[in-house]
Amino acid sequence: MQETRSTSVPMLPVAGLIAGILLIALAEFVMDGLADQNATWHWIQHGVFFLGGLVTGVSATLVHQSAQR
Repeated sequence: MQETRSTSVPMLPVAGLIAGILLIALAEFVMDGLADQNATWHWIQHGVFFLGGLVTGVSATLVHQSAQR
């Protein structure tokens, strides 16, 4: 029997990509008012931007790698 290869993208990297984009949107739009009022929220906003970018980058790389297989 022939073995069929699945060309579908795994759901975990796609979910990570969506989560990363949501984190960036959260930091940009929701936390912006808080970051203007307090230095602590400003640095938390920077951390959320960093985490969102990291998650988005890793997930996009995994999606790209799975599409190459």
